[in-house]
Amino acid sequence: MDGHGVLRVEGALREEEGARFVTLRLENDGPVIPEADLERIFDPFCTCSDGGTGLGLAIAERLAEAHGGFLEAENTGRDRGVAFTLVLPVGLGESGKRT
Repeated sequence: MDGHGVLRVEGALREEEGARFVTLRLENDGPVIPEADLERIFDPFCTCSDGGTGLGLAIAERLAEAHGGFLEAENTGRDRGVAFTLVLPVGLGESGKRT
């Protein structure tokens, strides 16, 4: 997004096979990511932005994986818009308290 437009944020708690997950979805109405780039968007140093380093999404994906979750990106299926979905498990932290 270029600073103008709509950003939608949606959160949910779901359960699958006895495990609980929190899901956060961010969707914008900015330009779509070309399919060739979408396949490698989480690769280090891959960038579609002028002046970008290509590290932000790579780091975000690794952080999600380090916490037992995942991060995915998709075009919303229209002429405009990209959605990023972060899924993390809900479990007990080191203190024994629910996280």
